Amino acid sequence: MTPKDRDEYERIKQGIIRAIQKSRPYISEFDNLQIELIAGSMVYWRKGDPFLDSNTATPETYSRVIDGKVKLAKTIEEATQKLGITRHERIITQTQGNSADNPSSDLAENRLNNEEHARVVADFVNSLPRELRDPINAYLKKQTKPSTTP
Repeated sequence: MTPKDRDEYERIKQGIIRAIQKSRPYISEFDNLQIELIAGSMVYWRKGDPFLDSNTATPETYSRVIDGKVKLAKTIEEATQKLGITRHERIITQTQGNSADNPSSDLAENRLNNEEHARVVADFVNSLPRELRDPINAYLKKQTKPSTTP
């Protein structure tokens, strides 16, 4: 990364950390891997924009940049979901008192169903700064649109 990219990476990373700290305690040992993946992917995702806006972009360049941006968006989505899930599971574990008072609970009870999972991810994404939230929400909307092809 260039020094300018590194500054952008740190700004995005710190923005995500601040958003997390507002909702629940931030535990760097658990959260940093996904946060760093999101921040790094966002930096590289944005670097493709000048190639798409250029009047000189060839179809091959345009295709490769779009392909790269789609892959980075998928990486961002997966990292965001993993971050939301692991944070949710830690919260459940903490509220159950580490299972000492509830020996009948098992891991299956701690798993998120689809509705809870969607809520946790949506809450996390919506707590992010707008510049991070908008591209992630746009990508997620594209992924949840029903297919019109037979």
